[in-house]
Amino acid sequence: MLGRSLARELGIHTSLVAPGVIDTPQLEVDAKDAGPPLKEIHKIYVKGIPTGLMGTLGEVAPAYVGRVLHPNGGEIRCSM
Repeated sequence: MLGRSLARELGIHTSLVAPGVIDTPQLEVDAKDAGPPLKEIHKIYVKGIPTGLMGTLGEVAPAYVGRVLHPNGGEIRCSM
């Protein structure tokens, strides 16, 4: 809805990226704050992901620089 609202209000083309859970250093901070080991935090987060896989920065970052994403199974391949 954010993308549609921006497009309507500003009259521009919008693209949004909603990557879900991404394995970043913040997860280690979350684990330290919550108490369980990092591996346990990973297990908790991937429970709600149908593929059971957590994204990585390397898979998501290219979307923010205008590349075309070609999702294929649990892997995201990027091309210009």
